[in-house]
Amino acid sequence: MQELVDEVNQAIDSEKTYQSSHPQTKSNEQEDEFNPLREVLGESFYEDEDSSEDEGMPDYKIGGYHPIHVGEILMDRYVIIQKLGWGHFSTVWLTKDLKYNSYVALKVQKSAQHYVEAAYDEVDILDQVAQNWQTEEWEESVREYYKNDKDLMKRLEKYGVISESSHCAQLLNSFIHHGPNGKHFIMVFEILGVNFLEIIKRYDYKGVPLPLVRRLARQCLIGLDYMHRMCQMIHTDFKPENVVICLRDDEVKEISKTGQLTTTKMGKNDIIKNMNMKVAGTLASTKEKDSASKEKSDSEC
Repeated sequence: MQELVDEVNQAIDSEKTYQSSHPQTKSNEQEDEFNPLREVLGESFYEDEDSSEDEGMPDYKIGGYHPIHVGEILMDRYVIIQKLGWGHFSTVWLTKDLKYNSYVALKVQKSAQHYVEAAYDEVDILDQVAQNWQTEEWEESVREYYKNDKDLMKRLEKYGVISESSHCAQLLNSFIHHGPNGKHFIMVFEILGVNFLEIIKRYDYKGVPLPLVRRLARQCLIGLDYMHRMCQMIHTDFKPENVVICLRDDEVKEISKTGQLTTTKMGKNDIIKNMNMKVAGTLASTKEKDSASKEKSDSEC
């Protein structure tokens, strides 16, 4: 373990970047044969195939997506507020959990049998990920990883190691929902932010600042170490669009205050924004606004 820790710290702390001073030369024949896909596709090489505005309507059919509606309540508990994203296998929704008065993300799988079976396998994996951080071995690893972070070490001494130390997504609940297009497996997760691909895009594909890369790389390596060593798992699809970051403090405050997240594309439309707030119970009525305005005016007088 110590060797792995040293490798991680060396990768993060090093201020030097490798630059080859002796580039390899290739024959003309080799140059003609070698045609990198990245050069052929240009910027589209980095595009996620799921980066469209929405998933479209064709797959809303038997065996496909479940037609989720804003305001819909699942299991008499989860109130759908707004769509956060989508993929070829599922759609993801910001949801209010009435049982705990909190906000979660619902991943609604397509209903075809192979998608349901894949979801069962995913839950088995996520259950292990959600539990194996509670060991003395992992606590020792976390303390070693962050031994130079005084603030974090203070929190560790006060609260101990928590699930977030694994840097892996946490499954909170799962259930089956029957809809017009079939039987859908639904997983409940903590709310997370944008993926690494979005960060790359925000820097116009010109390179993410090195300090940020170091921080992200460190957490990725710790997460992979946790999966490999503590859960005996191998991540077979590790890429920027499959790694997401936690919400910023202002995003967490926004969800707590307004019941929605406007940093998503779906949250920037004023009509949708007001509808989301109404569903979440955070949109003040005209009467309430007028009353608040009057009270403010009276207090100012």
